[in-house]
Amino acid sequence: MANDTKPRGILILLHGRGDNSNGFRRGITELADQLPSIGFELVLPTSDIRHSLVFGKPISEWFDIASLKDTDEEQETQLLGLHESIEQVLTLIEEQVAKVDGDYKRIYLGGISQGMAVASLVLLLLGQHKLGGFVGTSGWLPLFNALGDAMEESKDVREVIREKLGLVLELEDGGSDGQVKTPVLLGHGKDDRIVNIELGKKLRDMLKRSGYEVTWNEYEDAMPYGHWFKDPEQYEDIIAFLKRTSRA
Repeated sequence: MANDTKPRGILILLHGRGDNSNGFRRGITELADQLPSIGFELVLPTSDIRHSLVFGKPISEWFDIASLKDTDEEQETQLLGLHESIEQVLTLIEEQVAKVDGDYKRIYLGGISQGMAVASLVLLLLGQHKLGGFVGTSGWLPLFNALGDAMEESKDVREVIREKLGLVLELEDGGSDGQVKTPVLLGHGKDDRIVNIELGKKLRDMLKRSGYEVTWNEYEDAMPYGHWFKDPEQYEDIIAFLKRTSRA
């Protein structure tokens, strides 16, 4: 820890669909147990309970989604959950930033699967702030087609996200090209049977086009279904990334 007792970093990770903070914490014990040794605190929020069209019942999810093959399918079903979850995460970030005297560089954001999807939109919205880093696993980028079109037309993707989701928040001056970029670590299973690796590659490529420095790692044989953190290799990669990008 730093001499002022503040954490070197605060890592906020969002769980996947059907999970919650307690289950997620048990699932990433190997990672969570290492974080205090490098001066990091771990924050694991829980999503609201929402009705799932796919499962036909209420489940824990950040937003509803009709298909993981075409993530823009029936996009209107995603918008309310994305709006609410992004507001939840932005509020949480502000609470954590207050603990470190407004130092956004000590805040790290990320998640797995659907949690990573929400976190990726928050990352783009927070382009005016340089977070310490972003850690994403087995996820994708919601609103992909709309954001891709915006980039082709040299529009500010933050404005597109805000308009699409009806978010009321102030954006600092300066378009995407002028933003300070957060370092990004993305991992995905080559054999992921839940979220195809091509969706992760699309997010990777879009972030690179936006000017982010992206480290991309592929893994094999993560359980279950290739759709989880690969232990121990991926945890080792995450710890190395946090150490490299955080303040000594």
